[in-house]
Amino acid sequence: MLATVAEAPTPPAAWTAATRIAFRFCFLYFGLYVLTTQMLNGLIVVPKWGFPPIETLPPFRNLIEWTAAHVFGLPPPLVITGS
Repeated sequence: MLATVAEAPTPPAAWTAATRIAFRFCFLYFGLYVLTTQMLNGLIVVPKWGFPPIETLPPFRNLIEWTAAHVFGLPPPLVITGS
C-alpha cells in the first residue's frame, strides 16, 4: 500500500488596505441605501405592518430640514408628508 501525504491547506490571502476600505465603503453605502429607500419594506414583508417612512423619524427629519435650509435655501415650513 502506498501512503499518501495530505497537503496542508493554504491559508486564504489577506485583504489589502484598499480592499478593506472598498468593502467597508460599499457595505455602508448599500446598507444605508436599503435602509433609507423603499427597499426595506420589500425585503422584510410582514402582513398588515410596515416600517414608518424614514424621513419622518427624528434624526433623519432634522437632517433633511437642515439640508433644505442651509444647502438649498428653502424657507422653514418644510412639508414632507402628503407632498
